This record gives sequence, structure tokens and C-alpha cells, in this order.
Amino acid sequence: MANYRWEELKARHQQVRQLLLRQGSLKRLPRSRPRHPDEERLLIDIAVRRIRRARAEGRLAKIDARRWRLQFR
Repeated sequence: MANYRWEELKARHQQVRQLLLRQGSLKRLPRSRPRHPDEERLLIDIAVRRIRRARAEGRLAKIDARRWRLQFR
């Protein structure tokens, strides 16, 4: 079984992250806490409405059983 130096790995991770932040490689940090249930429900509703509208307008075409093609405007 391999021995890992967790403290060194953690310190190195922090150094790399700081370097990326300084360089501007990381513009926005990922979400660190879960979404509120109401917000999640609202986002799902918006996505479903977009899919339904695209299907109604003919911009979403079924290619295979599990493959779809969306034509952007």
C-alpha cells in the first residue's frame, strides 16, 4: 500500500490554486454549497420549457434512441 504525504499534497494544491487565480486561469470558483430546492426546481423547469419549445419549433431532432441534435439560432 502506498504511503501518501497528505499535508504536502494539500499544500501543493493550495500553491497551484493560488497560481491559477493570479494568472486569471480560474475566473469563477465552482459552487461550494448545494442549491436551494426552490432554485433547483426553477432551473429544471426553465430547462424543460426550453426543450419543449425547441421540439415544438422543430429545432430539436431525434437522431437515435439516445441521440438528439439541437439547431442553434
